[in-house]
Amino acid sequence: ALSSAASDVYKRQPANPDAEKKVKFTFPTIRGKNADKDIIISVNGRDYQIQRGVEVSVPKFLVEAYYCSEGAKDEADNYIEEVAE
Repeated sequence: ALSSAASDVYKRQPANPDAEKKVKFTFPTIRGKNADKDIIISVNGRDYQIQRGVEVSVPKFLVEAYYCSEGAKDEADNYIEEVAE
């Protein structure tokens, strides 16, 4: 078991310090009657609600999670098209 002091230091150290750095990013807007003005991104059990179409400063890991999610959607769409043929 870690001592109390060691445990406190361990909790403060992010797994990847670079991922915690803030970056400026604009999440794209979506159109349509039921389009949400905000995007919600969940990472490690925490939810982040971010306004679309506005430049914001967010941790880099949120942008990475967004791109990962979009890539998964593209893969799913491609798979559906292949299966439907």
